[in-house]
Amino acid sequence: EGGAKMGWESLGAEAVFGKYNGELANPDKTINTSATVGSYTKGSSKLGGLKALLPQGFTLEALPQVNLQVWAPAGAKSLTLRLVSASQGTKEINRPIDATGKWVDLNFNFSNFKNVTDFEQVEVVFDPDLTSTATWYYDNLTQTVSTVNLCEGVIAIAGQIDDFECQRNFTKVTGGDI
Repeated sequence: EGGAKMGWESLGAEAVFGKYNGELANPDKTINTSATVGSYTKGSSKLGGLKALLPQGFTLEALPQVNLQVWAPAGAKSLTLRLVSASQGTKEINRPIDATGKWVDLNFNFSNFKNVTDFEQVEVVFDPDLTSTATWYYDNLTQTVSTVNLCEGVIAIAGQIDDFECQRNFTKVTGGDI
């Protein structure tokens, strides 16, 4: 509330990367009750989106999850959130959008990057496979503790017992269980 605190702008030329429409009236106050929200219209590029500088001192150390509320147009299936570091490059996470035409909460777990201390910019890439120029709305960019399983959606690889990441495909047994 009280207006945008971050200076949102297109990732590039508006005809190609899309346009930040500024703050508009919230299209649906049933879930998100903010009076105004950010608005974006996609351009011709698959990688169209917005960017903004992060607040000075932004860190993921204690709060590694970034959350965003999104009101996506019909046909939208995903959204990518990127954090840009001067020393470590771009770190990105893509999340599916399970409903359109209403507010959904998207959660991006950046726990694997919580030791990066120089993130300067956030970028939002709106569904690269959607060609629609319909309007997207977004609001409430927040940080929280991690609630998303880092291994969510990982498919077990037959024969892989343990790769010390997400492939932990064994059942622990003790001598008495054999």
